[in-house]
Amino acid sequence: MNEQIPRRVDSLLSNGLPGSCIFIKQIACGEDHTVALSSDGKVYSWGSNLRGQLGIGELGPEQRALYSPILVDKITRRVSQVECGAFHTVALVAAGSAYTWGSGAQLGIGVITGRGDRSVPCCLRLLMRYRLRHIACGPTFSGVVTHGGDVFMWGVGTEGQLGLGDKRTRLSPICVRALKGNDRHKRISSIACGGRHCVALTSTGKLYTWGSSMSGETNYGQLGLEDTTEVLEPTQVLAMRMRRVVQVACGWRSTIALTDDHRVFAWGLIGCVRDAGMDMGLGSAEIDATLNVCTMPKEVLVGAGRIPLAVDVDCSHTMTVPASCTAAPSPASRSPRSRAPWPPQRRRWRSCRRT
Repeated sequence: MNEQIPRRVDSLLSNGLPGSCIFIKQIACGEDHTVALSSDGKVYSWGSNLRGQLGIGELGPEQRALYSPILVDKITRRVSQVECGAFHTVALVAAGSAYTWGSGAQLGIGVITGRGDRSVPCCLRLLMRYRLRHIACGPTFSGVVTHGGDVFMWGVGTEGQLGLGDKRTRLSPICVRALKGNDRHKRISSIACGGRHCVALTSTGKLYTWGSSMSGETNYGQLGLEDTTEVLEPTQVLAMRMRRVVQVACGWRSTIALTDDHRVFAWGLIGCVRDAGMDMGLGSAEIDATLNVCTMPKEVLVGAGRIPLAVDVDCSHTMTVPASCTAAPSPASRSPRSRAPWPPQRRRWRSCRRT
């Protein structure tokens, strides 16, 4: 059954007791499965389990999906972040290790036989010597960031989206050497993955991108490098070098960044930036804003009285979380010294059954 308006997920009950509540602090979605992370570090999943992406083991012979959340009880440690690819899931444990499950080629567990799917969480043993701080997933590839600022990537690399200098697929995590070194501007704090590209954010607010912005014959510009359509190693987004970015997110063909002075910039296939034709006053009948392509970062005008605190991008749409205010900040207040509250406080969604 399809739903066109939001409905509360009443099946998220603590210990199955009516009236109890589970506070959800993060949700991640794959092609046809969903994973939720509770405030106490437990993981719940529902949807299709054809590739084992729910992490709950094999279902019955006639059962291909679950239609209500179920606890992923094979992870006994506290989880701090979850991310989903198209048919795989990655979980970051608070202690700094990671677990993966689902489609075999995207798990990062090394050599596989057949499809190599795993229906229960597998520890990324090849990264156990590192303490991990952040994870990210594209549809068929994944990446992690260590506390030391190094980036490891694995999965499908046919478009250069792994940033390893070639287009090979990797079955185990490989360090992105181009981001190593003593340069403080290359110490990575987080990464974001799109359909065929990836963006890394450094601790000093700089952006590096790699992968492909081509789809067929069209350059959609999600790399932010103007006419450059493919880079196999991390390349700095020079158009943002004078800005201090505090968060970055990627869609399938788009990228969006939030700066420390609460300004939002976007590039790629986006409908939130006015192009030259719109500025000339052409009507919506003549211009389809959803097909607006920007190959360089452009500022998104979020409207008077709104101060963005966080951004998020899914496959083809973008959201911002604004702060409550009565007036937009003046240009004078948008100085490099003005720092956004970071990280932004996530809203906790509560699911309760009526008694």
